[in-house]
Amino acid sequence: MEKQAIKQILLDQREEIKKIFIKIIEREIEESTDNISAYEFKWKNKKSVKEKAPKAFSDKYKNINFKIINRKNYQEFLKI
Repeated sequence: MEKQAIKQILLDQREEIKKIFIKIIEREIEESTDNISAYEFKWKNKKSVKEKAPKAFSDKYKNINFKIINRKNYQEFLKI
């Protein structure tokens, strides 16, 4: 198998793994002792991203902390 073909296979696999990973963490809820925080992970660069929980979610879970994690603030979220 030539080098370029192997590289393309690895890139394709990487993209598939990335998609699976994103689906798993897309809606992660983290519980702490005194409150519940929900995080939505959005990696694509969009000009306007609403920092607001989806209506169905906020109707079910009242008084939660909701934050969108993206390319600009993920380091703060990871505390690095």
